[in-house]
Amino acid sequence: MSILVVGIGPTTFASLTRLEEDTKKLSHNGHKTARDILQYAQFNEFLDKYDDVVGGFHLAKHLLADIPEQLVAYMKMKGILPKNKGILSNLN
Repeated sequence: MSILVVGIGPTTFASLTRLEEDTKKLSHNGHKTARDILQYAQFNEFLDKYDDVVGGFHLAKHLLADIPEQLVAYMKMKGILPKNKGILSNLN
């Protein structure tokens, strides 16, 4: 599972920004997450830089960029190999 969160409005969403940090694993009551599954973006940041259409494109690109890596991390963690073994040479 990957979680995509878009903050809308003038709020800073500081708690979501902290959750989305990729530099360290999140933890709760001494239990650390196994992998990074959260992507967060603030909608207004993209609209301020670009027009509506281009801003939407860059927002989607930002949110979706880590999903392939998250999927591969999940598959490796669960020991699931692709059916087409030739694909494995592209993962390294």
